[in-house]
Amino acid sequence: EEETKSLFSNSPDSQPKRMESSDFEVMAKAMDEQNDQREAVIKSARDVLKNAKRAIYDLHRAKTKSAITQLENCAESCRRIAADAKKVGYPSHELFSGMYGECAEELCEAYLFLNWLQSSKTPEEGGIFISPFSEFKGMIEITAQQYIGGLSDFTGEIGRYGVAQATARNQDEVRRVLDTMMEIQFYLREMRAILPNKTLKKLFAMGKNIEKMKYLLYEQVLLESRKSMKLSEAEILDEKEEQSENA
Repeated sequence: EEETKSLFSNSPDSQPKRMESSDFEVMAKAMDEQNDQREAVIKSARDVLKNAKRAIYDLHRAKTKSAITQLENCAESCRRIAADAKKVGYPSHELFSGMYGECAEELCEAYLFLNWLQSSKTPEEGGIFISPFSEFKGMIEITAQQYIGGLSDFTGEIGRYGVAQATARNQDEVRRVLDTMMEIQFYLREMRAILPNKTLKKLFAMGKNIEKMKYLLYEQVLLESRKSMKLSEAEILDEKEEQSENA
């Protein structure tokens, strides 16, 4: 078998070749192609990011059918972007650290919000009822870090939903928001030693949202308690009036 020549050989026969102008032309062409690939990824990913945000907007307004259609299109676009990037040899670290990574995270956030809204179950019933990383990874190209980023942002969306439910005096949904947030916070705190700074900041924001939900829930309970007291007082007054009339 013919031996592969080492680039670091001291042999007189392994003198470096002279660089020609054609070598620079090859490198320039490769860089131009990579820039074109990057621009194509950025443009497609930006569209996905925009449509995923629109889907979240629709979910907050109970336009579920429209949101699902947009999210399915976003997932298909993500799969196409990743496939095209692999086909042309686009570096995976650039793919995930750039605009594609951001759109994958946003799509994850939107899908988790949809999952959660479609489920009426609470963490007390045995877990968090949203698509886990293993399932989501089978749908699009996404890293664990991006999934956790989307999961963290998802708690912000259910926080906004919780505020709306508190206004509507829906105590059960406010409690479900709080329970879900606290469950996610517990697991992310267990991982905080390996979480990037970006996610740690989101974890801090999550803590503030949890405090807000606790306050809203406390207000709801207090309001219900006051209503019960007023009803009891009214019943006592009615009973006294009835006794006076019968005396």
